[in-house]
Amino acid sequence: MLFPITSVVLVVAFVGVRRRDGGRSGIRFGLYFWTASVVMAAVPVLTYTVKYSWLVDLFVASCIAAATIGYASARKPARTPPNKYWRQRIDADLMPIIGAAGVIGNLALLYGASRTGISINPSILIANLSEVREESLGSAASGGFGGPFALLGSFLSPCSFLYLVLSARLTHNRALAWANFGLIVFVAFAYFGGRQTIIVAILLLLCALWLRGRPILRFDVRTTALLGVAVVAGWYFVTTFSQQRQKDSDPSYLLRVTGRAEYKPWIKAPANRNETLGSSVLQFSYFSTPLPSLTFWMQQTTVPAPLLGQYSFPLPAQLLSSYLGDDNTDQWQKARRKVFLPFSSRGYLDNAWATGLRDLVADFSPIGAVIFYALLGVFMAWARNLFEMTGGAFYHALESYAAVLFGFGAFQSLLYTDYFSYGLFLAWGVVIIQSGRRGPRRAAQTRVG
Repeated sequence: MLFPITSVVLVVAFVGVRRRDGGRSGIRFGLYFWTASVVMAAVPVLTYTVKYSWLVDLFVASCIAAATIGYASARKPARTPPNKYWRQRIDADLMPIIGAAGVIGNLALLYGASRTGISINPSILIANLSEVREESLGSAASGGFGGPFALLGSFLSPCSFLYLVLSARLTHNRALAWANFGLIVFVAFAYFGGRQTIIVAILLLLCALWLRGRPILRFDVRTTALLGVAVVAGWYFVTTFSQQRQKDSDPSYLLRVTGRAEYKPWIKAPANRNETLGSSVLQFSYFSTPLPSLTFWMQQTTVPAPLLGQYSFPLPAQLLSSYLGDDNTDQWQKARRKVFLPFSSRGYLDNAWATGLRDLVADFSPIGAVIFYALLGVFMAWARNLFEMTGGAFYHALESYAAVLFGFGAFQSLLYTDYFSYGLFLAWGVVIIQSGRRGPRRAAQTRVG
């Protein structure tokens, strides 16, 4: 499926950001993902059971344009590099605390999962991914895993994601960074039975390295060989993982009920004969179907009226409901059913890899989604401006989080996921506290000078 209006806007956005910014930026990182989403939807591998809508195309283009304009209007590139050492020393003091909190949080999640009967033996986990996945989805639909350890882990484990971003900026304990990443991977299997947390952790780390100026890809023999091995290993992993988790599920059936898609004639016979090829096409569909799925969803008459943040921002909505005295025990679950109704009422399963735009439309209407993306662009510019002025690693973290939220929103909404939003709020809280202490620090430096 082609999205011509969005494609034109992406080209203009790249040119505009390049002229305004000149260097690497979070919004450019996000624009690469939106470009990949448009290209993958146009690759002639699948046929989608949805008609193209120029209104949806215009809506997606408007959101991308709003983010770019918001960023360009608020961006003020630093002309002279400031003295950043004092701020980096303050950030370095917080690093081990955040890294240790992430380790404790993930261990609490694993212990809480083991108390519910889930085995954390790796060999048993791999053999029972389907059961872990079903329990995880059922728990999410009913309000999540309970117990004090799960509660502690849900608040502390996001520190692991934040620590990966910070450690990409400041040289710190590599063993602690690897421990956090290893626990993120293990919890993804033992607690969620999925891969989303691993993907998000890698994206945050790549974004942080890219914004720092590190070359992600080097065109030399060693790097090219390692990249080839990583691609082959990743392809083998995702297909094997999918086959194990889905067990006897037919990839062509899953394509129909999750992505509203079918094989193109040229690939249908080989995919039906070869289970690995069929599973590989299914993995591809997770990234190629979100925009067609958004098009299908917005064309239905069962799209909910604005939910006012009940789905995308469950924690603030629940706190507000409690303050107003409303019963909010299953508020998020009710909102979730309304968001998925356009799919479920037509016999489809919800597409887990749906765009963030779908959820913003459900909560705030199309106009609200455009405004949200404009503010997100301003936020990215604000974080980058202050990072260049102060060298503060937490401003760097805020831009990284916002860039992944903007970019990966082309494939999946991250607004309501605890491990992502809590890490973003934690970085934001540290910035607020540090800002309150910055005035006295600067005054002391002035007196000494």
